[in-house]
Amino acid sequence: MARRQRRLRPGQYDPTSRSFPAAWEKPALIASESLKPRPSASHDEPAVQITLRGGYGIRDIERIIAAIEPLASLQTPSRVVLDLTRLVYIGPAALATVISIIHDANARGVVPLGLCIPPANRLVAEHLDRVGFSLLLTGTHLGKAGSHRPQMGSRPMARFTSQSEVDPLADSLAMAATEAVNISGADRMAVSIAIREIAQNVIDHASSQVGGFAIAQRSTHRDEFEIAVADAGIGIAGSLRGNPKYADLVSSDLAAITMALTRGVTGNPGAGNEGIALAAIQDFLRTNRGTLLIRSGAAGVEDGRRRRSHDHLPPLRGTLVALRLRRDEPFTFDMFAQG
Repeated sequence: MARRQRRLRPGQYDPTSRSFPAAWEKPALIASESLKPRPSASHDEPAVQITLRGGYGIRDIERIIAAIEPLASLQTPSRVVLDLTRLVYIGPAALATVISIIHDANARGVVPLGLCIPPANRLVAEHLDRVGFSLLLTGTHLGKAGSHRPQMGSRPMARFTSQSEVDPLADSLAMAATEAVNISGADRMAVSIAIREIAQNVIDHASSQVGGFAIAQRSTHRDEFEIAVADAGIGIAGSLRGNPKYADLVSSDLAAITMALTRGVTGNPGAGNEGIALAAIQDFLRTNRGTLLIRSGAAGVEDGRRRRSHDHLPPLRGTLVALRLRRDEPFTFDMFAQG
């Protein structure tokens, strides 16, 4: 007898519905969510439609990537409609990934922004307004007036394209962590430094036409807080190959991610704390029982209480870094401790 699917309340996501590696190992299950090119398209009929349905948490990132991956390879201008009618929930990692890929396709002149069928559920539409997704996609709000006000412990998605935007972004996301977890001033500074380096990597190394996108969100259903940063640039492997010290060592996207998790490894060597952020976050999240997700190119690593690495995945244009920490576990973040 087939197992009955758990019924979710509007806006709720069931994190037990699919394990992280299972989502990677079964791409055939999500074929219906991929872009669907049509033989011909009139002005009234979209040439490409992306349909997102159900819930997309940090463990469902492969479903999002498979759904939008063909968008990254479009070479000719196409009308694209993002159908969110049956969307139930979408978390920070998935939101940042979708927005970065869509904006990159728009910058390349193949996809216009603003073609979106809003969620049928009002609460989901209001959630998209609060997290800044609606404005970055359509330039307007999908829910009722006032629903876009952010909650304490969260920050709506922001686009950053220059050095001058990195420090304010890092401070804002670190303050969100303070609101969500009530961390000390020293820990907040350490979080800010780590986020600053991740965002700086986008500016210095990603070669993205549209910069990066960052978001912070406090869960209303679980004792968790999540930050995600995404870009649609050249990826970690492309960045490390630009450093002669590592160029011959980057044999694959997975090797590049593994190297990036080593202290001191950076695509642009210099003074200060460069090459520390990902390793420091990795060490901290193991203590906190949280999760660090890095997805770049055809590889992905999930690190926390245990580590899962996968190669030969459907390619992701650019890099996604997402960290999910537990609010009910110890929070002590020593940026410069040796793990």
